[in-house]
Amino acid sequence: MIVWLASFPRSGNTLLRTVLKQSMGLSSRSDSMDENDHVRDGDVWAIDVGVEGILTDWNAFYRQASEADEVFLVKTHRPPVDDQPAIYVVRDGRKACLSYLHFDRRFRSGTGSLAEIVVGIDRYGDWSSHYHAWAGRRNTFIVRFEDLVEPSAATLSAIADVAAYRGPIAPWRNPFDSLHAYDRFFFREGRVRWEGAPEWTPVIDALFFHLHQDLMVQLGYARGAEMARFPDELTGLVRTARQLGGENMQLERACSERLELIGRLTSECDSLRDVCSERLELIEQLAAECARLRNES
Repeated sequence: MIVWLASFPRSGNTLLRTVLKQSMGLSSRSDSMDENDHVRDGDVWAIDVGVEGILTDWNAFYRQASEADEVFLVKTHRPPVDDQPAIYVVRDGRKACLSYLHFDRRFRSGTGSLAEIVVGIDRYGDWSSHYHAWAGRRNTFIVRFEDLVEPSAATLSAIADVAAYRGPIAPWRNPFDSLHAYDRFFFREGRVRWEGAPEWTPVIDALFFHLHQDLMVQLGYARGAEMARFPDELTGLVRTARQLGGENMQLERACSERLELIGRLTSECDSLRDVCSERLELIEQLAAECARLRNES
């Protein structure tokens, strides 16, 4: 069985994995092959965060893990693909979007703007839609980023229940300072409260609340009085941009699914080729043996 560790990018997914490793000794994998390609035994990621690689291709691992009695913890930023249990980390959308912008620029040479991330013109969609996709499932446990920074015993117990962990739970000590010293660009700040930023202009703020105010209020991250009004004349432009972004993401997903299918078929063909080669070799051996027996008789 898989237990998904899900979140919108830069919302505390790595923090959740660190809690699971430090408090319960549980390692976790990822559905991102970029991460699996760089996992090294014995480094900070493996020891402190509990990152463990996948030795086979993703599709094969997914099938095997889903059917297994053993529990596999798997990090994802993608929308849900099944109804297996999940722990979803949610963070103030302003901090998540801003942190995602810095991450994209630093680690992916991203050319997207903060406005595009806020609107959802991105591979993972927008903050609100991502949350609702996971929160709408019957077996998703929601945990806030700020409740993971200094998790209570009740929070740790609830996480352990979802992860089907029945062992002892060690006291939590947040290793952020040492992780920040190890990689200050990935582990940027870890602050809980929204404090603003130069990139977060009044226009970005108005755009963000135009799209995400309902969820911000629902989660208690903002009050209606704090929200700037977005210009009416630009709402149509935003609507069109979101529609085009959604269509682009659908196309990207379709292309990705086709590439995965091609990869799976190629792998199966390679396996069949190996089987055929083995059988051909056996047939040739039998033919040679038959010829030898005929000659002897």
